[in-house]
Amino acid sequence: MAAASYVTFNTPVEDGTVRWVSYDSPEAIAAKGAYARDNGFGGTIIWTLNQGCTNPTTGANPLLDAVKGAFLHQ
Repeated sequence: MAAASYVTFNTPVEDGTVRWVSYDSPEAIAAKGAYARDNGFGGTIIWTLNQGCTNPTTGANPLLDAVKGAFLHQ
């Protein structure tokens, strides 16, 4: 089961062929954490931590907060 967040485009973007892009949302991260826990996985991997959507005013990082909640506090 894929619980990825995505956005679609009516008109292709980039090279004229891209009609959708998937991304990690806090909800998708929570689903991944639940999947790992439910299947007894011993660990996971995070590809990059420096490209999240940090609020420039508050410094809040909802994606890292979701990782913390999904993987570290269960």
